[in-house]
Amino acid sequence: MFCLLACMSPLNPTAQTTAVYQVNSPSHAIAGTETPLPISVTIYYHNAAAGSRLVVGILDANTSLERIVPGAVVFSTDLCINQPVASALCMISIAKSSGVVKIEFQIGGIFDGGEQPKVWNLNVTSLLIDPQNNLVPGSTSSKLLKINLTEAASNNATNPMKDPGTFAALALMIIAAAIIAILLVQRTKRFTAAGHGSKFARYSDTMRH
Repeated sequence: MFCLLACMSPLNPTAQTTAVYQVNSPSHAIAGTETPLPISVTIYYHNAAAGSRLVVGILDANTSLERIVPGAVVFSTDLCINQPVASALCMISIAKSSGVVKIEFQIGGIFDGGEQPKVWNLNVTSLLIDPQNNLVPGSTSSKLLKINLTEAASNNATNPMKDPGTFAALALMIIAAAIIAILLVQRTKRFTAAGHGSKFARYSDTMRH
């Protein structure tokens, strides 16, 4: 653990960084069922400034805007503040400069009444934001995962009722959407500068050993 924290930013030891270290999820699932899928993640953060917050979310990589997928946090070693209803997103107030956070999400199923694709490409993303809700440059880390969905013999699932949530949850969703928009702008700039790079170059912010 100590080696991982020390090696997260070898070129700049004072940089504020995060790393999606481990993701556990099923590789196959039945589409259209009410049973949500479990996904557990382990996140490391390093050199976080006082007052910073850690944001961890699961994004739908099948969509161009990579929206946050419907879901919920069922366990977290650190308390999620203002967690939005039916959203796979967790924001944590940083208590120390470096540490480890483990979060268990449940996604889809009863949280999502929409049509699901045959292959669910997901992007687990972590980042730091400052007290003014600005993205801390260089703090983003992502890990892709794929879940193959197959049709059940019969599907009697119904669309669940959606809880509108609270004003605080709605405000957090707006902040999360703004952060994602910032990330997309940064990725576009990187594409323009890099030219014809790998199609997975936008996830180059992940931890390098």
